[in-house]
Amino acid sequence: MKKLNPSYLFYFAGILWIFAGIISEDMKWGYALGFAFIALGIAKRIKDSPTEDSDENDLLTDEQDTSGNESDSN
Repeated sequence: MKKLNPSYLFYFAGILWIFAGIISEDMKWGYALGFAFIALGIAKRIKDSPTEDSDENDLLTDEQDTSGNESDSN
């Protein structure tokens, strides 16, 4: 079974609060809570995603290699 990502729970809670704000006219603050939970889910997903520092380093070495090749060709 696939592991449930906690950010999905924030998305689900946010959608429920937005629906609660739509259904109940007295709960206009449900919109604010809904969007806050969705924003927390996005932030949690960004925080948990692995950073690819190796790709950035590879790009820098590729740029350095091409600049070295250009000076060699002249």
